[in-house]
Amino acid sequence: MPIFFRFRENILFTTNPSLVSKIMFYIFGHDFIGMEIRLAHFKSALKYIKQKPQQILDVGCSSGDLSFFLASRYKHATVDAFDINKQEIFNNKKAQAALKIKNINFYTQDLRKFNPKKENKKYDLICCLTTLIFFTKKEHLRIAKVLMNLVDAKKYVYFDLPNKVEEDQSIIPPKYYPRIHSLFGSAATNTGELLTLQELENLLERNNFEIIYKNKARNFIARFAWDLDNVFREKDWNKVRLLLLPILRFLAKIDAWFSNKNGSCFCVLARKKE
Repeated sequence: MPIFFRFRENILFTTNPSLVSKIMFYIFGHDFIGMEIRLAHFKSALKYIKQKPQQILDVGCSSGDLSFFLASRYKHATVDAFDINKQEIFNNKKAQAALKIKNINFYTQDLRKFNPKKENKKYDLICCLTTLIFFTKKEHLRIAKVLMNLVDAKKYVYFDLPNKVEEDQSIIPPKYYPRIHSLFGSAATNTGELLTLQELENLLERNNFEIIYKNKARNFIARFAWDLDNVFREKDWNKVRLLLLPILRFLAKIDAWFSNKNGSCFCVLARKKE
């Protein structure tokens, strides 16, 4: 385990960035404004977890940003992380080896076929960021039940989910950054059905969970910062991005300071009752 892991440092080992990009990262930190927003809310939620989790599951881990963050924050915990994308898992394992982080178990798994009954394993914290946007409402019910059954008594599950499709979230229309927008792939079109906050709350209640933290995410200011950064990336205005990055990241972070009634996502941390 490195002495100090910088958030999203794992990306440096999977994307072949230039030397200049690496220097920029180590001086200014990561430059993904969208993940800065998610991380700000996640950190706010973690304050409500009284005991450090020992067994963690990252559902639909994608590029592993959250997995690496959790593994570095809770160095004595074991983080299981899976995704259906084999290339992402290959890249994550490559970064894991380079960073010498040993407490993550990356593996390939289709969430629709996820059935861990045989292992009889329980988790202290299960995280699900965005992943459910790819599934139908019927699949949501089955998947949520499977995940919640894996949570031990008095332990936690965390959801970060959009309540609007990508085009409806944007302040600056995607037509001004089509190349960057296309990089989101199927996530940009939210190919499944979206859960509402009320539907998620009902699911949690039916599965014996109580909500201890909830907030709407991506208010006007935070989403504008993300969209503006997308425009800079589209135009390859790297010098402008470098100058404005501290401001954009600050605007992203303060999203978690307020109750965003019109936020385009919701973040929920719930604890399982005895």
